[in-house]
Amino acid sequence: MEVVSESISKLEDAGYTPVISGMVWMQGEADGRYLDSANEYRTNLENFINAVRFDLESILTLAPGELDSMPFVFGQIANKYHPVTGEYTWDHGDKIQAAQTQVNDNNTDFPEAGMVVTQDLMKSMVHYWSEGLMDMGECFAEMMTRMQGGSSDDLIICGMPRVHVISPLKNSEDMGVNDPIFTTFFRDMDSASFHTGSFIVTEKVSQTEVPGTVSYDPVEKKAVFTPITPLDYSTTYVVLLTTDICDPVGNHMSNDYQWAFTTIAGP
Repeated sequence: MEVVSESISKLEDAGYTPVISGMVWMQGEADGRYLDSANEYRTNLENFINAVRFDLESILTLAPGELDSMPFVFGQIANKYHPVTGEYTWDHGDKIQAAQTQVNDNNTDFPEAGMVVTQDLMKSMVHYWSEGLMDMGECFAEMMTRMQGGSSDDLIICGMPRVHVISPLKNSEDMGVNDPIFTTFFRDMDSASFHTGSFIVTEKVSQTEVPGTVSYDPVEKKAVFTPITPLDYSTTYVVLLTTDICDPVGNHMSNDYQWAFTTIAGP
């Protein structure tokens, strides 16, 4: 916290007004070596989150509790099993993973905590590989964006294809009847996995599927649904992306992705 405090002071001296947007935390591997620290991990992590928020309030001279809703994004440690030796990377890594899951699921005391699962990003028994580290960074950024936007979806599994941008936005009410419906992804995707069975648009009330075509642009990592005829005015539609969608090496989306929007009123 000394470094944070000094950095904030320098920004303030330069005429800036720093704002704390959130915190990203990746730690727990060393605690997985010892049974005592593994058993105490949940309590220690929860105390740490509270202490960080308290200390930042003090540094920024904010009122107590003002940072209670500060997003805290943390990575769940990976724990690899060695098929020859029968050993795990961390002797008590499973306890650390369980404790981290419990903190993430504790939406009563820590509603603004979000977890990133890193299990599939470790190439060796100990180290993350370079592409895995980049994917981890994207996962942290995506989770922070979700938390800042008020999303209740507080779990991301790294290594799987993930939606980046959607249009129209969730629950928007100003969609033009001729506007494109599209989504982009964080990674390259398999163009053949995008079709009318994996990118589906339905009218919410009647649950009637909207006839259309689906295309994919590999440069923009962008899938587009184009209705054959204009959508109806003042109508709510539901978009569904299914787990048929995958990347070029066969990693599928871990869950279906769904959102709704409403078109503008008629002229």
